[in-house]
Amino acid sequence: MPTETSSTSSNPNLVRQVNFEPDPPKHLEPSVKSEYIVNTDPLEPPIQVYEEKHGRPLLVDILDINQLYKKSQPEQDATIQTVDQFLIDELEQRGYKPTQESYKALLEELKAKSNTSDLHDYDEQLRKLSIYIEAMKKQKEVKAALELLNAN
Repeated sequence: MPTETSSTSSNPNLVRQVNFEPDPPKHLEPSVKSEYIVNTDPLEPPIQVYEEKHGRPLLVDILDINQLYKKSQPEQDATIQTVDQFLIDELEQRGYKPTQESYKALLEELKAKSNTSDLHDYDEQLRKLSIYIEAMKKQKEVKAALELLNAN
């Protein structure tokens, strides 16, 4: 049963019982027509076709360097392409869904592992990511070679 405490400071332990009338149950009337929930959001194309559709890799939009892409040094554009393709390939190898959310999550994981933050300018972010990706590729090659040697 609900109780109420005293509001006076003379006896803070004074308690009295209070009866509350419950609200009567509300009658629910069925809808005359059946309702369906329809997802009207456009389907997000897989990230493998993002560049084809938008004219730039997804990495360019995530790092917000659209104004610099294809207007800077060709080496930088090649680095962007390399990082973008690595992220797409890594998502496939890990069995992740090819969505922008998984791409962003993997990018954040690589940024953390390569000691890169959003405080670095985009040149430094790309440089660190590129170095880390090259190291990962070499590590995978060494691991595959060792597995091949151990198999024989």
